[in-house]
Amino acid sequence: MTCFSCLFGWRVASSTKRTVEMDEEVSGIQNVNFYTYKELRIATEEFSPANKIGEGGFGSVYKGRLKNGTIAAIKVLSAESRQGVREFLTELNVISDIEHENLVKLYGCCAEENHRILVYGYVENNSIAQTLLGLSQGYLAPEYAVRGQVTRNADIYSFGVLLLEIVSGRGNTNMGLPVKEQYLLQMVHSSYLSQT
Repeated sequence: MTCFSCLFGWRVASSTKRTVEMDEEVSGIQNVNFYTYKELRIATEEFSPANKIGEGGFGSVYKGRLKNGTIAAIKVLSAESRQGVREFLTELNVISDIEHENLVKLYGCCAEENHRILVYGYVENNSIAQTLLGLSQGYLAPEYAVRGQVTRNADIYSFGVLLLEIVSGRGNTNMGLPVKEQYLLQMVHSSYLSQT
């Protein structure tokens, strides 16, 4: 019985310590609401498949109605991400300070137990690629397209392609152009080689 009470006491102390650490981390984040898992479960009608609006390597996205009536995109991060609370909150702190007319607004998050959920403003038209380029098919990094891997390199590569698309004002592929200009990355690389 003594062993059980010691083990139970250790679990309570460990849980309390994590809660205190979490509270300290959370207190540093200014522009973000914190939602409970229960609130987000209710908002999405128990994460109903009927409310699922997207899925990617990092998790599933659901359309939901928050308590105040706001429609939101609720992104449930994959359990395989292995991102701890501290890393999640640090990333959240950085995201929460960014505001731009062309970026979706971050409303808040849930970091309860092993749940990592981001709550964004809801935007019609399904995806940024479809909104910006009117394409029925958005973009996949080579690592994800070939092997199904989601890596930091894939994120950097995708971000680079996005920047090239913004600067050039065109999508990464356009079969209506002459052969040498159809693929944006190939065209930029050729231009770079001719400059060096």
